[in-house]
Amino acid sequence: YERQQDWQAAIADYTQTLQLQPKYIPAWMNRGNAYAAIARYEVAMSDFQQVTQLEPANAMAYANVGRMFKLLGKRSDAKDTLQLAAQLAFNQSNFGLHRKIIAEFQAIDSGDSQWT
Repeated sequence: YERQQDWQAAIADYTQTLQLQPKYIPAWMNRGNAYAAIARYEVAMSDFQQVTQLEPANAMAYANVGRMFKLLGKRSDAKDTLQLAAQLAFNQSNFGLHRKIIAEFQAIDSGDSQWT
């Protein structure tokens, strides 16, 4: 889907998967990413928050929630969530993700985004 940028088809397929397997984290994450790709940030955030409910230590899910807050202009919420995501990533020795989250956190005030 990413290569074709067929986000609506991706969303439909992930939704169908979630109807069959509501605890399947990759489907929640991928559907959230598809919603984010079409600028449906609140819906994307809801999917990422679902992952945090299913897997409370999922640093990437929290990072994505923080990114959605940022895109929605909620800088304080973005910073709080990204700080939690960074701590989780660090605690899990996921230093590559930790560096990305820290860069995103620092970019909030500057208006830049380092997230890729």
